Amino acid sequence: MTGCLIGFLILLSGPCEAASRGYDLVEKFHLTKNPDSTDASSHVTPWCVATLWLGTNNIHVTPTDIGKANQRLDDFDNPAMFSQISEDARYGDQCYLSLYWALPDILKVVLDTPVAGRTTLDARVSARNVLKNFVAYRDNYTDAALSDEKLYQISGSMNHDWLRKSTFLLTAQHFKNLNDGTGWNIYADGYTAAQHYDAWRAHIKERIKKLAARGMDPEISPGYISVTLEALFNLRDLSEDPEISSQADKFISLYLGDYAIDSFHGIRGGGLTRVYKDSWAYNPDVHYMPGFTHLFANDPATFPKASPDRTYLGAAMSGYSCPSVVSNLMTQTKGSYAHTSRRPARGTHIIKDGDPWYTLKWPADMRRFTYCTSNYVLGGFSINDQASSTNYTLLISQNQWMGLVTSCSIYSRVYFQCGSPTNTVSGYRELTAIGSKGGMLIKRQKMVPGTPDLFCWMSDDFRTYRVGPDSTTDYWIFSKNMDGSVYVAVKAIEATSAGFYSLTTDGPGYGDPLKIDFSDDNTICALEAAKASDYASFSAFQAAIKASTFSKSGTEVTYSTLAGDVLKMYTDGAMPTLNGANFGLNISVTYSGNYLYNSTYDSPVITLEDPSGNTLSLDFNY
Repeated sequence: MTGCLIGFLILLSGPCEAASRGYDLVEKFHLTKNPDSTDASSHVTPWCVATLWLGTNNIHVTPTDIGKANQRLDDFDNPAMFSQISEDARYGDQCYLSLYWALPDILKVVLDTPVAGRTTLDARVSARNVLKNFVAYRDNYTDAALSDEKLYQISGSMNHDWLRKSTFLLTAQHFKNLNDGTGWNIYADGYTAAQHYDAWRAHIKERIKKLAARGMDPEISPGYISVTLEALFNLRDLSEDPEISSQADKFISLYLGDYAIDSFHGIRGGGLTRVYKDSWAYNPDVHYMPGFTHLFANDPATFPKASPDRTYLGAAMSGYSCPSVVSNLMTQTKGSYAHTSRRPARGTHIIKDGDPWYTLKWPADMRRFTYCTSNYVLGGFSINDQASSTNYTLLISQNQWMGLVTSCSIYSRVYFQCGSPTNTVSGYRELTAIGSKGGMLIKRQKMVPGTPDLFCWMSDDFRTYRVGPDSTTDYWIFSKNMDGSVYVAVKAIEATSAGFYSLTTDGPGYGDPLKIDFSDDNTICALEAAKASDYASFSAFQAAIKASTFSKSGTEVTYSTLAGDVLKMYTDGAMPTLNGANFGLNISVTYSGNYLYNSTYDSPVITLEDPSGNTLSLDFNY
């Protein structure tokens, strides 16, 4: 394939700065990764691929390095050379666990023209054997069917699923071309590589179209998006089918644009999923999107990680040219606006071959809402709290994070989670919320016995400027961020004394972060954020909050936001209301907001718009 090389030359003649950043990042892989490591995915494979892609025209790459890269690739035929190797009895072969995450880069060894052109036959055969061993029993022809059951089936999780299915397609492409289109007999299901290729080619094109039209990803995560993007960049750059390449190119732009509209410098706020109860929740340094925003928008101006994760390599090598509308969304001030979207949420869950498999169902029964300003992003999502515990997939239910981030510092945040931040994995189903503009109500889900305790966490800047809770604040907790640009207020409806809260400052994070525990973990909490510039003083903001309605009558809790919206949430899990109307979970469009929208739900024609009014139409019809 010549896509990577041609795309790179195109970039050099167009947006040269982005191309230069990509080249510099590939060089960084060569300089920081260790080819003698026993970790194939994090070190050996990305070093080999980067080194071969750069070639000896790069001042850092020597002929000895090229030989080393080929030797280490050839070592893939010897499992003893690498760690994390185990026998996989399910498939009767050796499952190279450390090679699993290396699969996207191993595909480049056989399909990327600059890389493959500098490999020896032995290195290519070793890479080929890894791919063959992986797909032989795992790629089943029937899984590539075009039925809704198969199109919306997810193996493991969304990022795993994209890694596997992109590998299935591209491996079949490689093997069917090795044998004049008839395909090697490498599959246990009896179908040829050519048949597998044709099935996955049709499947992936339709799958991208359907997910773009209905809600693209249940993993609204600070980390897993990088694995998904890695797979999509491979589909874009290594597929021989121009329609696959085009669909993947547009899907990348949709992913990046969707992320950009509610983030600062690649740090996202609002309703998130699969945010583990560790540094993922409170440490933005572990987030992956800033690396992509650096590549495509120079924001941040310096690549944010000393040694880049393997998942950035494909993007750095890619011929993808980020549309200006998308890069503008990443960098331009967008004012104040609301954004609402639908995401895959409902579904079934089975264990197949020892792994979880999900099949998404529609309607999604989930509404994600975000309010964005130049100073903060606030939001969450609402789901059906009265549905059974099997109604939603774990992908949308586990490790939820709802709250705000501010623009003054990537560490500045206030958010809700269930369970201690020292626990890495949550219980099943956690939170549900309702919100409008700067105000929201949030609660632990009713239908889940045994869900970990509810808590609110404030970064150390908000902890420093905290006021209350006491009788003078009506047991609200007030605070502001480090530059004083954002005010926040938090209160639990049952809080009639300071003793309702337990405040500790010995948790993980930066400085002395504040952890707020509640005496009743089934309480309903109000969270309000406001720009300081909208108030005469911090005291004026506090007075406005105390003058608002926050009351409980029976099972009904009412909160009147500073913007005048009336939010109602129910302790028995009944559907919440906004200004007297049900807070509908399945809105009539998939994306609704100033900068990302489509005309109707299920429409595959989606528009991105930047703050200057420029638009980008992404038509996923093919």
